[in-house]
Amino acid sequence: MAIKYLDAKRLQGTNAERLALSTSYDIDNMSFVQYMDYSSYDARPHDVQLKPDGTKMYVMGYMPAGGNNGEISQFTLATPYDISTASLDTTLATDSYENDPTSLFIDSSGTRLIYTGRNAMKIHRFTIGDAWDLSSTITHVESSGAISGSSIWGLTFKPDGTKLYLDDNYTVSQYDISAWDISGLPTATTEWDSSEDSSIADIEFNSDGSKMFAVGWENDRIYQYSVTSYALSSASYDDVYFQLPTDYLNASGFGFSKS
Repeated sequence: MAIKYLDAKRLQGTNAERLALSTSYDIDNMSFVQYMDYSSYDARPHDVQLKPDGTKMYVMGYMPAGGNNGEISQFTLATPYDISTASLDTTLATDSYENDPTSLFIDSSGTRLIYTGRNAMKIHRFTIGDAWDLSSTITHVESSGAISGSSIWGLTFKPDGTKLYLDDNYTVSQYDISAWDISGLPTATTEWDSSEDSSIADIEFNSDGSKMFAVGWENDRIYQYSVTSYALSSASYDDVYFQLPTDYLNASGFGFSKS
């Protein structure tokens, strides 16, 4: 399953953007495909994730049109990976746990939902009753203690759940954990600050953990790094970046879709 498209959205604006990669994970040759006007759903979308088959999209926002202080919106994509065919399925309010949510993560089985935010400064884990369906029973499993920091922007995991990555005020920290156990976070194994951008908002990895991508606000770019087996300490800049178009600045989250 090759990565073909990158879906990114901006923080300050209200659009979701789709960009095409001519070669898997090759952001140096990325091109604009389409965007989705998100203003009728949320004025400040923060993060986005796609179901692996491209039929569902999940967007984290904290100024939703419905009036909740934060919610996750689930969409069906009538044509897989085509965000212009999105229709809203359901929304999940986050304000019982976090009213300034910034980032979400759904594992590959579609049965684990994890999100975080800047108010409670905690990570929250839930089970999804029916895989990939946020209208099914959502059960809270655990929350972490408060993270010592000032502003969590991004969150992601190694696919097996044994490494957690948090972007707190533009410093990315790696935590080595028992699979998916966020109840008592250990001291961060590695803390990483980009030399290319002082305002990193989110990171993602390719499927085998040999490449890391980071989006930054200082230069409005997505940067590419080589890493060894998801180890943040091994990150080395590849001297490759994608310059975000002027209409899509201040992107706070992004993700790769599989096709």
